[in-house]
Amino acid sequence: MACFTGPHGAPDFFTQESIDEFFASDWQVHYNSNRLGVRFSWAEAKLDAAERPVKRGCIRPTFTTANMRLAAINFTGDFPVILTRDGPSLGGFVCPVTIAKAELWKVGQVKPGDRIRFFPISVEDAVAREKAMDRSVETLQTTSLAEFAVPSLADRDGVSAAGLVSLPATFSTPAIVYRQAGDNYILIEYGENVLDLALRLRVHVLMQHLRERAHPGIKELSPGVRSLQVRYDSREISQQALVALLLEQEARIGDVTQMKVPSRIVHLPMAFEDSATLDAVSRYADTVRASAPWLPNNVDFIQRINGLPSREAVMETLFDASYLILGIGRCVPRCAVRGAD
Repeated sequence: MACFTGPHGAPDFFTQESIDEFFASDWQVHYNSNRLGVRFSWAEAKLDAAERPVKRGCIRPTFTTANMRLAAINFTGDFPVILTRDGPSLGGFVCPVTIAKAELWKVGQVKPGDRIRFFPISVEDAVAREKAMDRSVETLQTTSLAEFAVPSLADRDGVSAAGLVSLPATFSTPAIVYRQAGDNYILIEYGENVLDLALRLRVHVLMQHLRERAHPGIKELSPGVRSLQVRYDSREISQQALVALLLEQEARIGDVTQMKVPSRIVHLPMAFEDSATLDAVSRYADTVRASAPWLPNNVDFIQRINGLPSREAVMETLFDASYLILGIGRCVPRCAVRGAD
């Protein structure tokens, strides 16, 4: 399967040896695969130790939050997964590789036990493959492909091969990184990997500018805590042209430190350990990983990992808190609490 490095690669999240090993390896499809994702058998990816903190036996997420995308290969701890149609839109783990859009039909054909070998291509190659696929569908005939050079996987002066733009912080702006996230997405990240409301407001302003600009090639904007994922149609706007448009809109963003946004308070009821959630936990233990540290009981895990004195304290802590919504999306949590209509 043809794919891209990124959005998160070496040397910022993986070692270069890990990226090279990923492309040199055969990956076996795990039996626990579905429309959420195609899992691979357990693998040890060489994440830099500093980016892989472990607390009470649990590998912690790499990000405050990250935007997920269709066909990204997500490393949830050591377990790589191709995110498919019903997969999450938000998460906390890295995606070092994204499958090209024209190759997605192959993902739908795999079955448990199949082995996959990935190889890197350039964005120009991916666009040509997509156009060839469109012609084949229209004419019901095979279309030949032009040959393109294989892109380098090496970093450029410490910037990942997936990096499209890297701007240092200034007195009035945070550091800015644009990351290639396949042939239909660009991931924009602001500042350090910390929870900073000013970064979220900057994301908000950029979204407003892009909606006002209303380019027909931009199809969707997905905000995270400090990031914005832009989905685009490469047949309507090229990656290079989109980067230029984004930088143009970046230049319009002013000081966000005094910015005000309208808000409201929503009261949401929650149910603890309802039958559907307990069934999901049981199914996870039976089919995925019975030795996971959050098993056999999620509430006990929350109590233990947060150092709380009792199970009741878990509920009191959750119910007594107020929450600020910084992003809206779908993740696949391992939780014992869910909202009730």
